[in-house]
Amino acid sequence: MLRTTYAFAAVNMSLGGGLFSSNCDDEPYKPFIDNLRAVGIATVVASGNDGSTDQLSAPACISTAVSVGATTKDDQVAYFSNVTPFLSLFAPGDEIISSYPGGQFAVASGTSMAAPHVAGAWAILKQAAPAAGVDEILQALANTGLMITDPRAGTGTARPRIQVDLALSALLNPGVPIIGSISPDRANLGASLTVTVRGVNFEPGASVSFGAGVTVSSMTVVSSTQVSVALEIATMAPVGPRDVTITNPGGQSTTRPGGFTVVMPPPTLSLTFLGKVRDKVGQGGAAFAPDGALDGTFRVVVQGGAWPRTVTRLELRGGGVWDTDAVTAHWALGATTSLDGALLNAGNGAVSFGVADGGVFYVFAADPSAAFAAGTNFTLTANFGDGTTASATVTLPVIPTITSVTPSTGAPGTSPTVTVAGTNFQTGATAAFGAGITVGSTTVGSATQLTVALTIGSAATLGPRDVVVTNPNGQSATRSGGFTVAPPPPTVSLAYLGKLRDKVGAGPSPNGALDGTFQVTFEAGSGARTVTRIELRSSGGVWDTDPATPHWVLGASVSLDSALLNAANGAVSFGVADGGVFYVFASDPNAAFTPGTSFTLTVILADTSVATVSTTIP
Repeated sequence: MLRTTYAFAAVNMSLGGGLFSSNCDDEPYKPFIDNLRAVGIATVVASGNDGSTDQLSAPACISTAVSVGATTKDDQVAYFSNVTPFLSLFAPGDEIISSYPGGQFAVASGTSMAAPHVAGAWAILKQAAPAAGVDEILQALANTGLMITDPRAGTGTARPRIQVDLALSALLNPGVPIIGSISPDRANLGASLTVTVRGVNFEPGASVSFGAGVTVSSMTVVSSTQVSVALEIATMAPVGPRDVTITNPGGQSTTRPGGFTVVMPPPTLSLTFLGKVRDKVGQGGAAFAPDGALDGTFRVVVQGGAWPRTVTRLELRGGGVWDTDAVTAHWALGATTSLDGALLNAGNGAVSFGVADGGVFYVFAADPSAAFAAGTNFTLTANFGDGTTASATVTLPVIPTITSVTPSTGAPGTSPTVTVAGTNFQTGATAAFGAGITVGSTTVGSATQLTVALTIGSAATLGPRDVVVTNPNGQSATRSGGFTVAPPPPTVSLAYLGKLRDKVGAGPSPNGALDGTFQVTFEAGSGARTVTRIELRSSGGVWDTDPATPHWVLGASVSLDSALLNAANGAVSFGVADGGVFYVFASDPNAAFTPGTSFTLTVILADTSVATVSTTIP
């Protein structure tokens, strides 16, 4: 047999099939695994990559195999790893660089990356302790391993992640205590808690120390591999890591450098869903830029604890998972200090920003379908630079929306009544129209309509305003630029002069035929304005100054015989004084300018006001 020629330590099996929630000892290959174990050779098997929290693939599920799940570089259970309470060990298996056929190196992830770590560790331990059997080496790795909890399965399954140096020390130094893991390994100032210390060679009567500011009120040696310690942490204890030391009655001791950390109390978060109100991120793990669709938007308020704080990671879970880590499979989670502020995320999505006591920030998550539906629960978890973590949960309420505002403009010094259409308006809702506009009353006619009485100040600044409707429960809807303060439209008169001049054809140049010619007069009191678009309509056709439409060109000039004011593409932008006159010219496609025909002229001005006037050809 080869085992008499070579000193085999372990057999690695990076394969598997099926899923089993208990040991699968009826599988046909169990006798082979048993035979290897009987001669001191471990069969190390990958647990499988189905992401199961309570099943293993075969042959990892065989009771005499050493089953191995995968962890990440920051000691989290890899999302793909199969885990069960009877899993033997964890080992690194995410983003592993290893040799590859052809003399190359490659990066790969999977429990097939984790199992070779254990097989290699087994060889090291077997070389150091050739007489050690499979049970002895497995016990050394398990007892000295760092306990990793799988949070995917409710309260979680905790299994040891190998620490080869400590396992080696345990094998070579029988009787010397060794600390493998401490759980929990951190606590707040002023906390009282019980800590479990796992390792090897703990003796009855042993003592333990957790450093300055931490008092050990009691200690129980549960077994040679486990100690339970009750701690009291002073409210003024120095914040930071502590060495943990266990000393057996005979004087032998072990120290775990930085094994326990005193941290500041975590802050508290409050989370409010604002609706889908901004576009900051897209769909995908690295989509930290707008994608043209509004994102689910949340406001976060941070309070309590000690300050200042630095937010280092954010994760949102609800109708999906979004985070600030481009390495994960989750979609991007954007963060800003205001609704319209730039993203705080770096190019790879990571965040590191300060927040004060009572400070506010916002997070944005793209909607894959209808994730942000009323009644859905969302939980935001924030990690801080001092090692603390805080979470908050919100149930999405019914959010109002605004679909239209009519009329959407008003002049300074006027008091218009505006109708706001939308959805989910509640009795008692209020409306706001921005600076210089006073809301006299808001009447909720129905869940889809509000009537709002406005008074626009005589000195109100011209320009657009956001319209905001807020329900009594605090949920609000915003229509950006939904209402505009603009001067009143001018008073305009229109007179048909006949077919007098040839200024235009289908385009802004003469075509050899006289055009229908109109005189436009801005009446006194209108004030100086800038004309930016003109349109003439009748049953005989449509003419305008917009190069984007299929209509024929409408020429404009300051006198009957002056040059056109139109640009080469037909567009206009010219000033008209109070009481001023200009002329428009429309080519006749087919006897459009006949007596009795009505024409309507629409003039759009740079201040967004619109004037309309009609005339009938005599």
